[in-house]
Amino acid sequence: MSELSDFEFASRSGNASVSPVAVQDVAILPRRMPVLVRGEVCDAEVGEGSPYLLAPSKRMADIVLALALIALFLPLMALIYAAVRITSRGPVIFRQERSGLGGRSFQIYKFRSMYFSNGEDFRQAGRSDGRVTPVGRVLRMTSADELPQFFNVLFGDMSIVGPRPHVASLDAAYATLVQGYPGRVRARPGITGLAQIRGQRGETPTVEVMQARVNSDLEYVREASLRLDARILVVTIIYVLFSKDAY
Repeated sequence: MSELSDFEFASRSGNASVSPVAVQDVAILPRRMPVLVRGEVCDAEVGEGSPYLLAPSKRMADIVLALALIALFLPLMALIYAAVRITSRGPVIFRQERSGLGGRSFQIYKFRSMYFSNGEDFRQAGRSDGRVTPVGRVLRMTSADELPQFFNVLFGDMSIVGPRPHVASLDAAYATLVQGYPGRVRARPGITGLAQIRGQRGETPTVEVMQARVNSDLEYVREASLRLDARILVVTIIYVLFSKDAY
């Protein structure tokens, strides 16, 4: 968690760096790629992905929705900022490098939900994880720790809907183990996505678990549309309000 620091809107040099592995993989990505479905390898048409992914209408919808939600949740974000600052040591905003559109790296923003540590090792959070603070546990259960990502959307690093961005260590670990993994970067990463509303969130302890998530991500890349985005958003709201699976 060494990349924890305060919000620095003016310092965004991380956006200019590119992951050589990701970009190389995207450059050679075939129009059809093998995907595991119920244990069997099937060809899936991926190509360049749905034209809607890079359409001006999707970007405009992202900006309008992000601005509206920032305005709506600003008082809540101020309260969360104060709660995190008062109850545990360390910066309020967690910043971490993730892979975005085309493999280009960016800094993702979250409210810090774990105790501050200068350690270098990344380990996915699990249930009853002792690293999570009491305030952080509430934030993670309600997904309120993700609210700062609306600023990532405004900056153009993310979309409201798209494949969730992974940390570099997960990209490196699964790029050659999971069928079709590089195809995820055909789309801007999202705050929510098709995989998330199917319950494919949280830890990925096995290749099979990650494969199921990536299959959903690739389906979104192929089928993305305004209608699908709207459906994902509606289900996400229901999931956040009523699901007890978040941790």
